[in-house]
Amino acid sequence: VNEEEYFKLNMEIPKTTPDYKKCIEYSDFILKEKSKDIKVAVWFCFALFRTEKIKGLKNGLNLIYYFLTKYGNDLYPVNHVHRSKSLQFLNTARFFKLVEKEEINRSNAKDIIEAGDALNKILEESRKLFPDSIPILKSFKDAVDAHVETAKSLTAPPKQAKVQEIKQEDPGDIDQGSATPAVKTERPKQPTASIPKEVLSSEKDAVKQLRQTVQFFFERETDGNKKELVPETPFVFGISRQIQWGKLVRPADNDKVTQIDAPNQIIQNKMKEWFASSNWDMLIPRVEISFLKPDSEFPYWIDLQRFVTKALEQKGGNYTQAAQEIKMHLAMLLKRIPDLPQLKFKDKQTFFADNETKKWIDDEVKSFSGGGGGGAQILPPIIGEEYEQINVDYQDACNELPNNFEENLEKMQKGIQTDERRKGKFLRRLNLANYCFSAKQYNLARINLLELKKLIEEYNLHEWETALCTSVWQSLYLANTKIISETEKSESKNYIEKEQEELFSKIAKYNGVLAIKLINKLKS
Repeated sequence: VNEEEYFKLNMEIPKTTPDYKKCIEYSDFILKEKSKDIKVAVWFCFALFRTEKIKGLKNGLNLIYYFLTKYGNDLYPVNHVHRSKSLQFLNTARFFKLVEKEEINRSNAKDIIEAGDALNKILEESRKLFPDSIPILKSFKDAVDAHVETAKSLTAPPKQAKVQEIKQEDPGDIDQGSATPAVKTERPKQPTASIPKEVLSSEKDAVKQLRQTVQFFFERETDGNKKELVPETPFVFGISRQIQWGKLVRPADNDKVTQIDAPNQIIQNKMKEWFASSNWDMLIPRVEISFLKPDSEFPYWIDLQRFVTKALEQKGGNYTQAAQEIKMHLAMLLKRIPDLPQLKFKDKQTFFADNETKKWIDDEVKSFSGGGGGGAQILPPIIGEEYEQINVDYQDACNELPNNFEENLEKMQKGIQTDERRKGKFLRRLNLANYCFSAKQYNLARINLLELKKLIEEYNLHEWETALCTSVWQSLYLANTKIISETEKSESKNYIEKEQEELFSKIAKYNGVLAIKLINKLKS
């Protein structure tokens, strides 16, 4: 019964206009009778919000907090990373944009304030339960916090009494009253009139100011104290690399040894220590701030690009897009200077990239440059070692083509059925689709890829499995291209052509270089 109710809920919630009463009914039954599933609790919260507005949001968030505190590590899913990712549904555009549109008034002000308190408690409890994979709920929290501020202004007591007191004070005390601050707040702004003195007069000045602007995202000063930050905005990581790598040239070398000073040994050890201990919030800003310095050796030290990328991927959520941004810019750099990883610093022993980084470049970075053989090559998904055998089996089957197609197809389908891991099933079906594409069975490939596309949309996989989703969209785009070229004008052909626009838009959003590469290949 549990599986049946969960299946119904799982099919209902992703719909454009779900039956929210049914969602509440299914969620309530599952949570009370069958499973303490945090994902179901989050869906329950969404359904309550859609039916009862702000009051429902308050009740839903309180329910999530109750489950986190009462059941903690006994919650489902068993894997704490998956639990954390379940909470990410709160941060999807589908949810937080609807929250943003809500109108706050005196009738719901108290409810939104309580909802804000519940959200803060959820975040605090998440830090305790999943310290290595804290859910990123920034957009959702910003929407709630903005409403909380509005609510507080609506419920704040009137300040009339205070105004009357000021009128009664002695003239000597009026300097502390309401009239003087109006003058004082304008005076500090007057220096803005002198801004023209700082008008940029050279490219060097412009770059200097750009560095300072980007650094603001990683380091800010408050009350004389500097605070380091990890921004969620992916473009910041891209801009810093455009600044540092845009004009970078291959340094001269003698037997692979350059005249670039190696990073201080203490700094090297610290960076490796933070990486090994998963201290991402220390590692990321320290690397990025040092990377931005005008005469820094960090732009040559490619190991750090691996460190930061892995750290961002571990943080998950919107940070995965920042990781993709770094890979894309590094791929472009290495396309210009292919042997850069083989060079050494001046100390003759520190490579720009160690062996692990070189392997990472081959496995995860080069695909962003569109390198590889001719034709429409399919981008391989990024997966862990535990899934390596799936790729080995897929490659073996491809090597046998055009022979043994039906036999290998049957084996791959059985593999999907017997693999108990959700991601394992997903990857096997993706490989099955790509295998059909290689065998020129494009319609069969399309059927499997549409199934994967549906799963991506249902589970919002693009938020934390960007590379994997891009692989699906790319494969479907290529399969559609083949089908369109072999199909005469028809309604189904028109539908697929419209689908192509949506797919290309998704690919371009998450991997611009791949989108350009894709178009160039199809043109040729």
